[in-house]
Amino acid sequence: MRTSYRTKQRHRRPTRNRAVAAVAYPAVVLAAVSAVSLGNIAPAAAHTGEHTVRSGDTLSKLAAGHGTSWRGIYADNRATIGANPNLLRVGQVLRIGGAATLAAAPSAAPERASRSGRAAPAPSPAPAAAPRSYGAWDPHVRPAVQEVAERFGVSTVVTRPGHSPTQGRAADFMVHTDRAKGDAVAQYVIDNAARFGVEYVIWAQRVAGPWTGWAWRDMADRGSATANHMDHPHVSFRPAG
Repeated sequence: MRTSYRTKQRHRRPTRNRAVAAVAYPAVVLAAVSAVSLGNIAPAAAHTGEHTVRSGDTLSKLAAGHGTSWRGIYADNRATIGANPNLLRVGQVLRIGGAATLAAAPSAAPERASRSGRAAPAPSPAPAAAPRSYGAWDPHVRPAVQEVAERFGVSTVVTRPGHSPTQGRAADFMVHTDRAKGDAVAQYVIDNAARFGVEYVIWAQRVAGPWTGWAWRDMADRGSATANHMDHPHVSFRPAG
């Protein structure tokens, strides 16, 4: 029996428009990739100083590869990353130092963005300072770092290889956007400079030390908020003895 032309037409499966499918959906995916890091990153040596964000980076994977926590990396680079830790952009330079993080143990890492490109909700703020060994600093520096951190509720204090004057005699008290807390920390350190054995203090693009009579002196613009010490007072300590 011959099949009519209409019968063939009725049973023919519709052909998908491949051109449309190949253009419309990947456009959404690419937008998400440009806004947030997806994928894996190979482990790196711990505490390597700076890292340039590449496609595939996330804070949790950077933390695992550098032997630290994603909260610590975010705290050190908030001025660069912005308010949402889920949004990393290719080409951003992040500081991943030899951090001694005084915050409590981190909770789950931030979730990846959805396929629609919408970022997951930002995690809650880090808790107040928790007791630590302060082993990243020289023994004579540890009591001062602990006293300042606990007195002012600074949840994150960091140091790193190459820190001035040395990794064990420098501390960055991360106050982020809390200018009042930064002012209080810096002034307290200056008021107790002799007792703490402080060599100099840098805060909000200013420096104070014995050569300035412990009065603030303006510094040159170094570019970013972190480089200008707008989000942390930097304290350098003298050698023991």
